[in-house]
Amino acid sequence: MLKIKNLLVSQQKPEGTKSPYFDIAEKYNINIKFRPFIKVEEMPLAEFLKQKIDISQYTAIVFMARVGIDNFFRMANESKTKIVPELKYFCLNESFAFYIQKYVKYRKRKVFGAQSGKLEDLFALLEKNKNEKFLFVLPDNPTKEIDALLKKSKLNYSKGLMYRSVTNEFKKSEKLDYDMFLFFSPNGVGSLMKSFPDFEQGERYIGCLGTATAKAIKGKIFLDKYFLLQYNRPPSYWITELAQVKQGNGLYLFLISGKGLSADRKMEINKGSVYANYQPTRA
Repeated sequence: MLKIKNLLVSQQKPEGTKSPYFDIAEKYNINIKFRPFIKVEEMPLAEFLKQKIDISQYTAIVFMARVGIDNFFRMANESKTKIVPELKYFCLNESFAFYIQKYVKYRKRKVFGAQSGKLEDLFALLEKNKNEKFLFVLPDNPTKEIDALLKKSKLNYSKGLMYRSVTNEFKKSEKLDYDMFLFFSPNGVGSLMKSFPDFEQGERYIGCLGTATAKAIKGKIFLDKYFLLQYNRPPSYWITELAQVKQGNGLYLFLISGKGLSADRKMEINKGSVYANYQPTRA
């Protein structure tokens, strides 16, 4: 079995000196490289205005990502739109809700976040406030899952496309000499395959967050083994430990896990922490 010594995380390096990633690196003597596979580009105001969206006409704003918060307030500032105190904000998870304080005063009854971090729970929260007029802040290529939930809903909404997610291509000098990769979005998987169309997994491990990312991995890399990590908290909460789990077939698999991990041969995880699934490794 390949021993994990070099781990590539397809996200920005956390700010500050405290992070579960840093704890993992120190505890297990692992080299962690933070290298985003996608990057965000701002949509110019002139292009946004072509969508004929008047921000002031909405009573609630919905954010799917923290970058959406930054671009919404940027767009409001550039268009000289006044943000009224009565405006409500709905976020995919609670960490985004607290991030809003960077721009406006936090009001408990005006800012809401889905505790689980799941789209289904966010939409359930929105349905409870269906009298609002919602503006969904999205990239120019929103996921099919979001579009499907919007079509199914009875919400009064518009989609405001305010930024782009584009491939952060690798340079020819960059090498993929890592024992494990962590993906956080389907776009990240696509970015890797665009830069390295002949990529083969070999003995390396692949970790991913969410079912949509797992589907992208299975469809584009044809993995022998992968980890599917679904979360009900932001990644910074659950990436706290590197555990070695022995399976019934005698193989050893590595798992990035959360606090309260209780793993047996069926990879059962304590409710409220992290659910993990895997494809059997070939002997």
